[in-house]
Amino acid sequence: MTPQRFAPTAALVLCFLQVVYGSAIFSTTPQITDPPYLSEMPSVEKVMQVMKTADPKETALRQIGALYQLMEILKALSGPREIRGFTPDEQRVLGAYQVAEYNVTQAADKSFPPPTGFQTFSDQHPYRFSRWDRRFGMEGIQTFELFFSPALKAQFDSIIAGENARREARRQEYQAPVQPIPDSNIQPTSSTRPGSTGAVRKCVESGRSLRVCTSENMTAGFNDLVGLNLQDLLGAESPGLRMTGDYASATGLRLIFLPGKVGVSCHGVGSPDHYSVELTGTQALVKIQHGSTPLVFSLRSDGKLAGPVGLIKVTGLVASGSHREQTTGMTTQTTTRERQLAPGEQSNYPNATQNGQVWTVKEDASELVYGPTGSRTVTDYVTRTTSCSLGPMTPVGATPLPPDLESPMGILTAIASGTGALMQGKSMQQATKQMLDNDDAPAPGLRMTGNYIGQTGFGITFHPESATLSCGEAAHALRYSIERSANQTFLKVQDKANPLTLQLKTDGSLVGDGTIQVDGRVIVGTTEDPDKPFVYAPKVARCSLGTLTPGSENAVSTGMPLSAPIASASTGTQPVISATTPNATQQAPPASLTITSGIPSQPGAANPLAGKQVIVLKDSFDNILARAGWSSPALATWARTCDTDAAGCQRGIAAMAPYYVSRAQLDNSGGFTFQNARAGTFYLLAQTRYNGSHLIWNVRMDMKPGANSITLDQRNATPIR
Repeated sequence: MTPQRFAPTAALVLCFLQVVYGSAIFSTTPQITDPPYLSEMPSVEKVMQVMKTADPKETALRQIGALYQLMEILKALSGPREIRGFTPDEQRVLGAYQVAEYNVTQAADKSFPPPTGFQTFSDQHPYRFSRWDRRFGMEGIQTFELFFSPALKAQFDSIIAGENARREARRQEYQAPVQPIPDSNIQPTSSTRPGSTGAVRKCVESGRSLRVCTSENMTAGFNDLVGLNLQDLLGAESPGLRMTGDYASATGLRLIFLPGKVGVSCHGVGSPDHYSVELTGTQALVKIQHGSTPLVFSLRSDGKLAGPVGLIKVTGLVASGSHREQTTGMTTQTTTRERQLAPGEQSNYPNATQNGQVWTVKEDASELVYGPTGSRTVTDYVTRTTSCSLGPMTPVGATPLPPDLESPMGILTAIASGTGALMQGKSMQQATKQMLDNDDAPAPGLRMTGNYIGQTGFGITFHPESATLSCGEAAHALRYSIERSANQTFLKVQDKANPLTLQLKTDGSLVGDGTIQVDGRVIVGTTEDPDKPFVYAPKVARCSLGTLTPGSENAVSTGMPLSAPIASASTGTQPVISATTPNATQQAPPASLTITSGIPSQPGAANPLAGKQVIVLKDSFDNILARAGWSSPALATWARTCDTDAAGCQRGIAAMAPYYVSRAQLDNSGGFTFQNARAGTFYLLAQTRYNGSHLIWNVRMDMKPGANSITLDQRNATPIR
């Protein structure tokens, strides 16, 4: 494994740091202008000098501790910008501290052996107190006394006191008994909850790859942890038809389809856009929302996309050159010094020198020095707009990268997978193949997304590379295709033993006759082979087909399979639990809420609100975002951020967690009824894309005892353009 092989990764990291922190990240003396408190933040050079002691080890620990505390002070003083985003000057100061702390840590770990009980020298943290700890900045390192005025110390104390008071108020609020509006969706058992080991195991048993299963369940586990789903709010993957593949024209235009978006590229200038697929009586239409007017392509029988005539303008960032920047950091400097020996000590030093009655010895000493370390190449980017002629788009290959790499968890699992392959002695080519896991990438054309369930125990969950057929507890992931014939659309699952064909209706449902056998399997043991780590036993079940309709991501079929799953005796089976328990005791509901979609459906497509998630909050989401520091109008600002910045979007979602009451998945018509609700004031949050606009509902509901209803339409929605 050589450093040169990882040069592209290092370049990406440096590019990321450049984007996040700005070009002055490595500057030791940032230009401080805004906000005013930054005028008191000390330079890196001053911190290095003030923290020096006679002991190089103690010097390194104090420098690391001081830089950490200064970063925490900056974050506290920035207020809501710690979540919303720092000012450019705050980013520069924070970036300089972060780089300095990293360099000191690296140099110290190379120079000094770790103490007993620690893996590295820097693992000991004698000065790393939480900013809410009374010892912070006061014990060990007197950070406030050394660097700041009493006024700034008082400002910091006031902020911390307020945060502690709010934390205590939330703690008491959580302890109070609350009767939430129940979520009537069938939830998975704890053993298969998203993100759990059971969920990963079930995914692998179905036949999908371990890397993809881990990636998807890590993402789902995070969503389940916060109680919210970023993709549900953004509407990236509502159930129905999608496209996949890489399409190109002779004029330089390129379309790369993912489940939630399409990359539009013109002569190397690219931008992501939303798209939808609609069925008419005679054709499948792909509508790309590029600018104010959608681009409409029809999928021809030869697999090509026939589009409109004219020009398309694409605006995006392109590399325009590069420049060299000086880098700074900590280096180890070796100096020779002369030390006077104590009487009699000269016998221990053969090289000791006598000068009269005094004996001296020359010793080498290592010292950490902060300063220039070299230079680096930084890529420059500019915004460019270019034009391409529209025309027929020819499929040239599969989508280059797996869709799960769009998520941070997907990137992490891909890196871990590739690293593991290299550690097993595999070649770089084999490691790259294992990272991308793109052998099963489908051919360009129509695909589906969503979870479709029926009343017979049978269901289908669509993934970018496969469709998982489930019958009771038996599950099998198989390749599939979407084909058009005689103005009809069919789903064909590629299983040699039990082939399956279902018709996709214009209302979005899947319909089939007869029965289906699902040849599943269960893990019963492990092996020493890293490529085949598990031992399986068969688990087979049969179900009637019938009609399948889109359901929530974690919903399960309420019916029973025709035959119980077959498994080895050592693994056992569990009964399929019905969605309702006939003997359960029901109390009369004090209130109910029926939600209806007022958005009309397009011909051949499901309702725009079908499969969307509605979230119930204790306060308006606009108010929640405003309190978290988002600029007015907070809701619109956050929504626009979600189109370009997933991390910023996630910060807004996290802000609603303390106000969360319940959620539900809207049915195929865009409706839902909350039973056993309670009277009071609540807010409904939902979203969809319709006619080129991003519609968000943030509607107040004054719930009264008895039946309540609301229609979600364009009149009570906020359009985000």
